[in-house]
Amino acid sequence: MYATLLHHASTTTYMPQCAGVPFQLECYRPKPNRCRITPDDTPEKAGTSTHQLQEGDVVLFATDGVWDNLYLKGDILEDISAKMLKTHCWKKKKDGTIAVSSEHLAAAVRDASGALHTTLARAVVAMAKTESMGRTKARPPSEKWFGPHIPGGQKDDITVVVTVVTKDSLNPSVPKPAAH
Repeated sequence: MYATLLHHASTTTYMPQCAGVPFQLECYRPKPNRCRITPDDTPEKAGTSTHQLQEGDVVLFATDGVWDNLYLKGDILEDISAKMLKTHCWKKKKDGTIAVSSEHLAAAVRDASGALHTTLARAVVAMAKTESMGRTKARPPSEKWFGPHIPGGQKDDITVVVTVVTKDSLNPSVPKPAAH
């Protein structure tokens, strides 16, 4: 595995209600859910964090339909690493570390036939969907609620957003106002 995990806000961190009812950021009229708890997860209660990004970093946001079915280190990081290496955006150096190819990265992000971030997001969605449809190997549960290594898939919403950091995104040019 080549990718390194810098931060992971796990579903157990934001699962205050009960099993299968993760932290939900939305504004709605309070009404009891299946756990007989009135949700009160307003945007003001959201967790935040700040990270220094560098060229070649891959940032992934996903709903619990992904985290309930895929192991971060065993499924997601390995797949993303393989795709970043296959596209030559990352290159493995002799010492085992990764170097970023600015040229390949910029081209892959701008590829009209399948931008890199779109390709990575679709791959994670496809893996999560496949695993949610009834697999036999253990899935990564929230051990707090379900206990360790429960077999079978967990059908749930699957949403993934991926961004890949490029030099341009680190140093965006500020557009000049149009002349009147």
